[in-house]
Amino acid sequence: MIGEEQVLRSGSAGGGLAAAALAQVWPPRWTWSARLARTRVPALVSLIPLLGYVIILSDEFHAAAMKFEQLGGGIWFSSVGRIHLLYLGSVLVLLGLTIYWALGPRSIQSYLHSRDYVDAMVRDGAPRKLKRVYMQVAEAVPPTTRPHELVEALALIETDEARYLTYRDGPRMHQARIVFEEHWRVRDRWCPALSAASILFMGAGLALVAMPSIEVFFMAMRKVAGI
Repeated sequence: MIGEEQVLRSGSAGGGLAAAALAQVWPPRWTWSARLARTRVPALVSLIPLLGYVIILSDEFHAAAMKFEQLGGGIWFSSVGRIHLLYLGSVLVLLGLTIYWALGPRSIQSYLHSRDYVDAMVRDGAPRKLKRVYMQVAEAVPPTTRPHELVEALALIETDEARYLTYRDGPRMHQARIVFEEHWRVRDRWCPALSAASILFMGAGLALVAMPSIEVFFMAMRKVAGI
């Protein structure tokens, strides 16, 4: 009997750990794309398809790329294959960035951390902003799952009159901080299909762009080693 209880407890603990691990990766977060976009590397890479045939597929660029054959035969790709990988990867990065900047939540684009967003809302949470926050949090968080603190904070911005009083009263705005924190989390998890597409396109594109460079590096090392 004791053994069965221990097995059940260990199973419950294992299930809890698995659920916690899953919660770290699903739903996908918009902040993943935000962190990658803020490195500026995707923005630079995405310029390649904008330049298009003029550079990446031009005869001059192809001739320059062929010079890498002086390092010996390609390990994984031909010279033309490397050019195509570079172009395809940059197109994927541009697509991921377009999804992020065109469809991603503005609150995540402007504030990478929840504390910065909360502080901005406390400083300048106009009634129209408070109304949007209330509607999005109320829609995303069912009443039956709201903690007591969130219920009380939502009441501060539930009606037009309450929003105006909160906007004009500093202490009330500070009491509403929990709503702003929840709103940032809700927006970070908004539309997981789009956020997943954004980070996957950017990540896969950068990987494809990096592969030709990695191959050329190994080709140079092979040439130096005399292999």
